[in-house]
Amino acid sequence: MGGIGTLMAQKALVDSLKLSLINAKHDTTRFNIRFMIGELTPIHRMGYWDSLKNDCETALKVFDGKSNSKMSPEQKVFYTLEAGAIGNMAFIAQRTGDVAQSLILQERSLRMRELIGDKLGQANSLHNIIQIYKGQGQWPMALEYSKKVLKIGEETKNKFILGVAYNGIGHIYLKTEITDSAMKYFDQSLTVRKEINDISGIADCYYCMGLLYQKRGDINQALKNFNETVHIYEKMGDEGSKAATLCHVGKMHLQLKNYSMAFKCLNESSDISNKLGYPELIRNSSSMLAKTYKATGNYKLALQNYEIYIRFRDSISSMANKKAAIKNQLKYEYEKQAAADSVAHAKESEVKNAELAKQNAEIKAKKNQQYALFGGLGLVMIFAGFMFNRFKVTQKQKEIIEHQKEIVEEQKKLVEEKQKEILDSIHYARRIQMAQIPSEKRVIGMLHKVKKRE
Repeated sequence: MGGIGTLMAQKALVDSLKLSLINAKHDTTRFNIRFMIGELTPIHRMGYWDSLKNDCETALKVFDGKSNSKMSPEQKVFYTLEAGAIGNMAFIAQRTGDVAQSLILQERSLRMRELIGDKLGQANSLHNIIQIYKGQGQWPMALEYSKKVLKIGEETKNKFILGVAYNGIGHIYLKTEITDSAMKYFDQSLTVRKEINDISGIADCYYCMGLLYQKRGDINQALKNFNETVHIYEKMGDEGSKAATLCHVGKMHLQLKNYSMAFKCLNESSDISNKLGYPELIRNSSSMLAKTYKATGNYKLALQNYEIYIRFRDSISSMANKKAAIKNQLKYEYEKQAAADSVAHAKESEVKNAELAKQNAEIKAKKNQQYALFGGLGLVMIFAGFMFNRFKVTQKQKEIIEHQKEIVEEQKKLVEEKQKEILDSIHYARRIQMAQIPSEKRVIGMLHKVKKRE
């Protein structure tokens, strides 16, 4: 009844959103509503998300050549919705077995979230990529991306992201037999998750620590952590995780030869696994029950459970072969994409280098022009200073000459006056002399008189 009620409520919500979609006036509002409708519809609707992605791309083309260095809020909305649509397409591709396409789409979603600075979205995309690499057993790649998630958690101081990152890195170290490092990260994850009361995360930490102690052979510590995990999963109602953990608890009790507790835990795990229909859980619980029945001498039930184990093992093995084929395809697609990205990056770098060289040449030419201009201005200033100085000197010399000319003129006047006075004196003296000297006629007369007397 609860499931039917939930579906009816979900349908009512979708109908309400569709009505809002009709009345929506802006693209951002319409696309947001469509995104929410998509989240509430079955995951196999790949075409729906592809359509929303294309609509967002069309809307973003409006901003081409118009956007400033700072992205507008409307652009961020479209990029966010498109990244989410691509992420959903990646999830659907993974669920339908196209792991290679899923990885390509997740990487694309990640790049878009990096473009808009969506740190939480980046962490989500990275987490999904990590799960793909873990599923393919590519632990180095999974570790590389897990450290990227950790960096985002440290930058944003987001304790939820930090808890996930610490535990994810610890799990990778556990799988690669680096147990000391694994425990360090599990402890860090548990501390952070307790601070924010992340119940599911705390259970995950205890479970991973139980696996670690189990690998080390410390059965008592393994049991302590697994029991704590079972207790949390019971409170959460997570039956699948509870069944998986109970199988480990039963195994620990079998090793301690505590058969009654081993049967109790393994039977409960088997019942839940069959109820849920999880092949791997059925395989694991049947294997452990077969070993426990054999240890207690009940060979009939041991054989029955062993046969169940074989049947599900072969079924899972067939699935594993398909998975291996997908893994090879993933590797091929990834390497092809990486090569394409490398070529694109090389071309992009070549273009950028050419542009940079051009810019440097232009800058250098402008600097040379500036230097020439400044040099020319400097020479003009020096020449102007020299000319001004010469002008001042000439002005001064002119003033001196004018002054000297005035003095000469004054002296000339004095000389002329003196000369006039002298000439006047001479003329005056001459007149006096001429007055005293007898005239020539008189002299001749006087001479005649003298001659007559003789």
